[in-house]
Parts: sequence; C-alpha cells; structure tokens
Amino acid sequence: EAGLALFPNDPMLLFLSGCEHEGYAAPAIQAALEGTLRRPDDPQPAKEELRRAARDFRMSLEVETSPLVRSHLGRVLSLLDTHAEGIQQLTAAGPNLATDELRYLNAMFLGQAQERVGQLDAAAVSYQRAHEVYPGAQTPLLALSAVARRRDNYQEAREPMAALWLLDTSRTDDDPWWEY
Repeated sequence: EAGLALFPNDPMLLFLSGCEHEGYAAPAIQAALEGTLRRPDDPQPAKEELRRAARDFRMSLEVETSPLVRSHLGRVLSLLDTHAEGIQQLTAAGPNLATDELRYLNAMFLGQAQERVGQLDAAAVSYQRAHEVYPGAQTPLLALSAVARRRDNYQEAREPMAALWLLDTSRTDDDPWWEY
C-alpha cells in the first residue's frame, strides 16, 4: 500500500498487489481467517479479495502489457464467474508466456474456465496441452478424466486414469499445480 501510494502507476507494484489479493482469496488463507478477523456479517471476503486483485491486474495492464499479468487476470476473472472475459485473457496470454511452468498453469486455468461454461471439448484440449508441457503431472490427467466423465464417455475417462497410475506419484515436483 505504501509503495502504491508513492508510485500509483507502477505496473510491477500493481501486479504484486494483485498477486497478494489473489493469494488472500485462496481457500487455505480464508479458512485460517475464519472466525478470527472476520465479522459475522462479512458477505464474501474471498470475492472481495478477487475483485481487488482484478482491479490491480487491470491497472497494471493499462500501464504495460504483460502476458503474465493477463494470465493472472484471466484466472481471477474466472474465479469471479466472469468466464468469457477470463477465457479471453487466458487465451491471449498462453502463447506469450515465458516458461513451461507458466504455460502449464495458464492451460490449467483456461481448462477450468472453459469447463465452468460447458466448453468441455475446449477444456479437454487445454488440459491436454498442460499434460504435454508437464507429462509427469497428475493434475491434467485427473482433469482430462473428469471432462470425459462429464461427457458420459467412460472409456475415454479410463485412459488418463490408467496413465496416472503409471506415474511416480511420490514426485510432486513434476506438477507445478501443487505449488501454485
């Protein structure tokens, strides 16, 4: 807050502030705050944190275009049930992200957003893209299986699960999802 008071248009400070609010909205943080800092009439503190994150990410993008900021904004918008815009931001960010880890996470976020609006075929493509970036990751395989089940294709749902059982599940370092 002090940094933004001094430099209100600094894209990096705005991005970091958005990340802070995105982090505060996480279920683990919200669970820790339950019954301590909240008032009983506080409606949805996680949603308020997400709205603050979206505000900061948008302000950062107004100053400087960044695929990383765009990816975070897309995820936050999807969590705020603004799926169409979230999908648009995530789609635009994906090819321009600098690392495999960022492309993986973006593909997972995009798949989740697409799944939430019933774009199951597109979600499967996104999850498959994530799997191709990190073939040792468990999460995209679980997501691919879940999408196939939602499409009532139980044979297709078995295939990623069979691949999952062949993975070394003791190595969570093969899946960036565990760290996000």
